[in-house]
Amino acid sequence: LKAAVDSIYLDGVNQIVNHGFAYSPEESGKLGWPFYASTQINHKNTWWPFYKEIGTYINRVSEWLRQGEPVVRIAVYLPQADIWAENPLSDIHMCMKLEERLTTRAVDAIQKAGYWFDYVNDDVVERLSEYSYEALILLECERMPLGTARAMAAYGEKGGLLICKGDLPGKACGRMRYEEETRSIQRIFREMKQRGLCIQTEDRVEAVIDRLQKKLEPDVEVRYRPDVVGYVHRTDEERDVYFVSNISEQWVGEELRFSRQERGFAVFDPLTAEEKKTDYWAYEKGGATVGVTLEPYQSLLFVFSGECEARSFGERTVNGEALGAGKEVWMDLSLDWGLEIPEAAFETELAVLEGWEQISRLRYFSGEGIYRKEIFLDQEDWGRLESAGEAWLVLEHLGEAAEIFVNGMSAGILFKRPYRVEIGKLLTPGGNLLELRVRNLLINCAIDPDYPEVPEPEPVIDRWPYSTGRLNLNREEWIYNYREREMVKEPMASGIWGGVWVEI
Repeated sequence: LKAAVDSIYLDGVNQIVNHGFAYSPEESGKLGWPFYASTQINHKNTWWPFYKEIGTYINRVSEWLRQGEPVVRIAVYLPQADIWAENPLSDIHMCMKLEERLTTRAVDAIQKAGYWFDYVNDDVVERLSEYSYEALILLECERMPLGTARAMAAYGEKGGLLICKGDLPGKACGRMRYEEETRSIQRIFREMKQRGLCIQTEDRVEAVIDRLQKKLEPDVEVRYRPDVVGYVHRTDEERDVYFVSNISEQWVGEELRFSRQERGFAVFDPLTAEEKKTDYWAYEKGGATVGVTLEPYQSLLFVFSGECEARSFGERTVNGEALGAGKEVWMDLSLDWGLEIPEAAFETELAVLEGWEQISRLRYFSGEGIYRKEIFLDQEDWGRLESAGEAWLVLEHLGEAAEIFVNGMSAGILFKRPYRVEIGKLLTPGGNLLELRVRNLLINCAIDPDYPEVPEPEPVIDRWPYSTGRLNLNREEWIYNYREREMVKEPMASGIWGGVWVEI
């Protein structure tokens, strides 16, 4: 869910709203009554008690991304005239047709090269003087209104960079004055090319990026993993804010080049509201270069302001890779845990951790499982802990979220990789009780072949559709998850499995 949210932010959305909350009566059963046009984010979901973590995160990021204005230096022209000319009106879905023509590959490559862009139509092109675009890119464009061609020529005359992928536009729109306006458009672009006001590239995305990079420095260059690390840039009169997100499950040692930034900066994790340490930083060639280690699915806010002082910690990463925290394994806790599931009246001892869906009685159980283990710290152990200053509990696998308790006190909530939480401040000399309260996904219950389905009566009613049979089919499809049963055939991994250890 967090990765999906971050992907939406990286696409430019800056406010996310939970659409619909399905209220359900007590007798509606464990799954409740879902509303077809909403998500299943409500009190019936197993991980609802943990939703405050991601909800607070969404609130924080949306607040930051709604401040100031977006920094957009590139415009990509929408060839709508080509779509209208090539398709019957009855078959036009403009967004889908534009995607087919521009291609996701091409526009994605522009963004991953470090250039944030707007899509612009003819109306915007004729008012380009009102905007601050430094480059205008044409992808697969054959036709345009004559007024648009003239506006592009004026844009080039004033120093704007115009790049055209493949053939230059050479056709007018409509039939009235078609031949005359076509000749005018061809003459405009021929003269622009001759004067160097329009750069024509080979019909390849790489050629467009190459020409763009030679003329215009990227706003943010993601040096090593632009395939999984993206950014959004906003600014106001006092500061520049960059939202940077790693949407993969790998640690990434990344180097970011922020062009035109010479002020101090600070880095914050909007999930924890804590300041983040950088690996290194340097100001060079009119910009700032920052090395930072990104956790799996971690997002950061870089704030450049005259009120900030740049700071550096650690050593330089040179290859763009990171293995994680790099701490020493202090205790291996992988064996001998107790598991209790009060809702299922189930309790057992686990010599080796495995997902509870592997236990036949719990195969389709969705809810909370409580793992318990006692650890003993002798005088030597306590001395090592005091010397280290902190201790991190690490889980190799978790399905799907958990709150960690040490001696009855909460150490934190885990719902994304890396599954690690600091517990040193809660440990004491002698015996210590670890309690991991884990909640899995609701889908396991939803696909249970024995989940009770209560048939509804189908009386004849005095209005359309007169019989309620068809209505009941729709109702059952949603309430009893027919679609989910087709998509998910086996229960999802639940609880804790694999290794568990403590690092210092």
